[in-house]
Amino acid sequence: MSSAVTLDGQEIKIVPEGSVAGPIHTVVLIVMLFGGAGLMYFSSGRVHGTEQPNRVSFYLTTMAWEWFLTGYVLWGVRRYGKSLLEVTGARWTNAKDVFRDLGIALAFSGVTCRSSSSHGQVTRRWAWFFPRRFLESATFIRGRRQSS
Repeated sequence: MSSAVTLDGQEIKIVPEGSVAGPIHTVVLIVMLFGGAGLMYFSSGRVHGTEQPNRVSFYLTTMAWEWFLTGYVLWGVRRYGKSLLEVTGARWTNAKDVFRDLGIALAFSGVTCRSSSSHGQVTRRWAWFFPRRFLESATFIRGRRQSS
């Protein structure tokens, strides 16, 4: 059984051989993830305590952080001489691939929403996070689409 797929005349390995990034790059990424999670946890506590939190700023900061992490990962993968397709897998080739990934995304979103709620009701701790005005809603939805 072959562990490669040919796409546009280029052979792409399904299971990369060896590492896709250096060990120091991986450790730095893990430190950044934990550090970012800690900063967002404490900053969300401050926003939660304010009467009129600036949700748009919070959403935009989160999107910028996610794009920065994406760029950092891509830089490390390319620096190590690998292709991003080796990390993410081959492109969708049919509707089954699309619906499989959509199903995974919906399941993940459902688990995430369920784990942050209590008996179907969003807890007060997370209620501040959700948009209340049009601009907040547009930013929130736009950010959710880019993250998917």
